[in-house]
Amino acid sequence: TNFGSNPYLFVESRTNGGPRVSDVKFDLSEIPAGSTINNALFKIYVYGRIGVNYLFLGTVDNLWNEETITWNNNPGLSSNLGYIYVSGTYRWYSFDVTSNVQNALGGALSINMMSEDGSGTIFMYSKEMGFNTPTLAIEYYGLTPLNNPPKAEAGGPYSGNINEPITF
Repeated sequence: TNFGSNPYLFVESRTNGGPRVSDVKFDLSEIPAGSTINNALFKIYVYGRIGVNYLFLGTVDNLWNEETITWNNNPGLSSNLGYIYVSGTYRWYSFDVTSNVQNALGGALSINMMSEDGSGTIFMYSKEMGFNTPTLAIEYYGLTPLNNPPKAEAGGPYSGNINEPITF
């Protein structure tokens, strides 16, 4: 079954029927080529949990589509990122994905979420909810074109050249 239009995401570990996972994809094509990623955090809002405390994260291939992905055609885990300890509900959790974003520039980053073994569920919102949606917060430094250097307003005389400190 496909849940692409569902406003809820959940991961579930069940003793009968196997796990349920959720995947999210972030388009990184708007970040200029050659940029340096200073910091990137995957942020997820957890509004409920039953019986489990760990949200495991991994990357998956980007060759999936939100409208057609199911358990049977899920791209499978490419790499294990780690986990988030979910200590409570109705709060945000974040995980550092700086190197993953740097490596995926010009394309997309797909993150797979699954719960720990056992029996339980972690409940989150999807982008269709419209609020508290999965987020990729990125700080980056792009290249500045030589014909459009940054300008500084200092309120006094100053001098300097591109890529050199400004002297006041």
